Amino acid sequence: MIPDVLVAAGERGASTDVEMADLLAGAFMPIHPNAGRLLHLFAMSRPQGRIIEFGTSHGLSTLYLAAAIGSDEAPVITTEMELSKIDFARANFEEAGLIDRIDLRVGDAFETLANLSDGIALLFLDGWKGLYLPLLRALEPLLVSGAIIVADDTLLLPDLCADYVEYVRGATDRYVSVGLPVDDGLEVSVYLR
Repeated sequence: MIPDVLVAAGERGASTDVEMADLLAGAFMPIHPNAGRLLHLFAMSRPQGRIIEFGTSHGLSTLYLAAAIGSDEAPVITTEMELSKIDFARANFEEAGLIDRIDLRVGDAFETLANLSDGIALLFLDGWKGLYLPLLRALEPLLVSGAIIVADDTLLLPDLCADYVEYVRGATDRYVSVGLPVDDGLEVSVYLR
């Protein structure tokens, strides 16, 4: 589906993040069940702290994360900018019976995540790929030691993820990182500080 969007982007002359986001507004981009189970496992085995998701879409990955936490834990914070996807996500959360374990924030992630004070134990990056590195760097001061960071679509869109992957693999004093050929590619990193 994504390669079709990239072809359409070229045909329309879309080149900016905003133009590309408009093309993806109605796209249903579900996470593969194997990637979802891996996220669930990471959520269950993370150190003490919050779970944050960048890029809710229709909320399927959010459900894998929320199902891994207890009812007494802080809810998973997920953020989505595309308004057309919010109602689908909420409906999926309600149908799964997990809406009380999810804090859905609507808008730009740099704004919706700006006032976090709790330590981040798991960060799932699945929004706009060009924002992975700037968002990670913005949230880095909140990462707890041993935090798990997972970036999706690294094999599907390697050019858009290249700066991010180079950063987490190159910052060996801060991260241990490996690419996994699961679904569209996952870069899994552990924060060392």
